Amino acid sequence: MRKNFLKYLTIHAIALCSFGAFAQVNTISPYSNFGIGELANTSTSYFQGMGGIGIGMFSDKYINLSNPASYGNLEITNFEFGMSGTLVNLNQGDLSQEENFANFSHLVLATPLGEKWSGAFGLKPISHIGYQAVNSFETETALGDTLNYKLIHEGEGGLNEAFIGGAYQLNENFSIGVNFNFIFGQIKSISDEQYEDQTFASIRTDQTINVQDVSYTLGAQYNKGLSDTRFISAGVTYKGKAELSSEETKFVNSYTYTGLSSSFQDTLIDKSIQQGTLVLPSELGLGFGIRELNKWNLGADLKFVKWSEYSLFGREENSLKDLMSFSLGGSYTPNHKDIRKFVNRIQYRAGLRYSNGYISATAGDNAGSTDITEFGINFGFGLPVRKNGSTLNFDFELGQRGTEDKSLVKEDYFKFQVSLSLRDKWFVKRKID
Repeated sequence: MRKNFLKYLTIHAIALCSFGAFAQVNTISPYSNFGIGELANTSTSYFQGMGGIGIGMFSDKYINLSNPASYGNLEITNFEFGMSGTLVNLNQGDLSQEENFANFSHLVLATPLGEKWSGAFGLKPISHIGYQAVNSFETETALGDTLNYKLIHEGEGGLNEAFIGGAYQLNENFSIGVNFNFIFGQIKSISDEQYEDQTFASIRTDQTINVQDVSYTLGAQYNKGLSDTRFISAGVTYKGKAELSSEETKFVNSYTYTGLSSSFQDTLIDKSIQQGTLVLPSELGLGFGIRELNKWNLGADLKFVKWSEYSLFGREENSLKDLMSFSLGGSYTPNHKDIRKFVNRIQYRAGLRYSNGYISATAGDNAGSTDITEFGINFGFGLPVRKNGSTLNFDFELGQRGTEDKSLVKEDYFKFQVSLSLRDKWFVKRKID
């Protein structure tokens, strides 16, 4: 059914949201109808500006969410809060739609807990769902009158992740880490049979899947000095397949529609339909980095996600396929000690990323399915705001997702992320001379 969903989804029917609707709608992508929705960015700003790399990247100043083993590199406590936004243009043949919106990006804190231990915890989104398709119909009543009505299909919600993790340095070159993740959220689909004639009752059906359970992520990182100022690093991560406890509920109600507003009439159904599991796939990530101390960084990531393992209440989704993504990026700081020229202390970042996508979609009667690939060019900068290394970060991405071939939808977008990274010494005993 979902494989042919785009047959009915035209651009003028996509749900809209305003920039101020912060926590309501986080995407308008028709592809958020598949799986768990549109996958969210999972990097902090420093790494997002470099194409989202981080699995093999060493950093003693920035929190790295791509690899839990990286927490062991931090020298002082780091707290970061971020917001993100998107300006998107969707195209399907002669139809187009532009929209913009903003949402929460991440909240995370990481700190050293001793000579070898470090810990972190935080909150971030995993996916966003937000689409709407409207089809208008006419039918003839028993009295010979023409009756107009609409069939509206909507989706909203998404999954989130709260995590707590730790890292341990086995020696000066090698560290290991683990995150314990609590995944929660809702996947809601809405079907609405809406009549313009108030003498007919409109029917709305809400089917909601509530998800909550735990998963884990393992990581390892190796860091080796080539000289006093130049280093190489490598990393690997693994996230196990997660079977998340899920419950589906159904709520059906009747209402009257006036053309401008609706009036609730009666509850027809309100019950739990089924309980079971939502299976998220396993992931494997590999990364590499090289850096000049306090000057430049360069790195690359490769990630494999087995979305063919995904299922919901025992049902596989044929539209999903295994994902492979590649990211490349770097940063450059002209002179981090220059007290005269502020621009020399700014950290400049750039990168790119490509994903073959985890969706293979079909629209209409076109034969064969098409992979929904994604490509992005990233750039950004970090402004120092305190002597201890705290920064105000601005990171941007120009990207494209999907295609107009075979009546599908192409998304051209501009994404931005703003975050504040605060650093200070915590858990240090005061010394009195």
